[in-house]
Amino acid sequence: MGLRIGLNRRKSQASAEMAIFGSLLIFALGVLISYGQSLNQQHSLKMEAFRKALKKAHDTNGSVSYTILRHRRNLDIQQPFKGGRNEVNASASVMWCNGVCGPEGTKDEGNYAYYEVDGKVIKLPIIKKEVETDEGDEIDVKVPVEIYKVESESTEDYSLNFTKQESPENVTTSKQAEVKDTVITTLYGRFNWRKNSDDPDEYEYNPAWEWKIVSQYNKNKARVWQTPHQ
Repeated sequence: MGLRIGLNRRKSQASAEMAIFGSLLIFALGVLISYGQSLNQQHSLKMEAFRKALKKAHDTNGSVSYTILRHRRNLDIQQPFKGGRNEVNASASVMWCNGVCGPEGTKDEGNYAYYEVDGKVIKLPIIKKEVETDEGDEIDVKVPVEIYKVESESTEDYSLNFTKQESPENVTTSKQAEVKDTVITTLYGRFNWRKNSDDPDEYEYNPAWEWKIVSQYNKNKARVWQTPHQ
């Protein structure tokens, strides 16, 4: 009798240990998959930014800076269907000048910048900037404005509903889940247009000029599970 009780206790202890270590193993595997997914997205976005910058530089015969900001739904081990939002960004700069920079037949100096937010491509405005040459002469050059601040506002709605339908033949249990994810991204631009009179090494930013662009990202997912019971 005592031997049976001892064996039962050992089996119970082994089952408890398997449950604990199994949960830890699943959690560690989920973290590893999530990290790998984020790393893969970052690498893929860097390559995409470089390809797009290269294409724009070739088409404009100039110097191009291309930045991509993208929101995605990634794996979340605690909420497999809902997942979690992840913000990924990457940028690349390419110079492609065949002869004089800029499109042929124009006075454009060939400096461009693009900002892509969740698929919306924005070409940043070009302004004139005062610069000083090595000889001390002041000249105007055309450069893109600078994005100095990025703000995001997000809302996320998640619902999970259970229903049960009974009939003389069987009982069907349904589970429906839906997630709606919205992100509004705002870009703020500015430009430094002339040197500061108090400090020749610094440029003055135009405080009265601000450029704002709003891009909206929406992600809707819905799924229904049905389990019939005889």
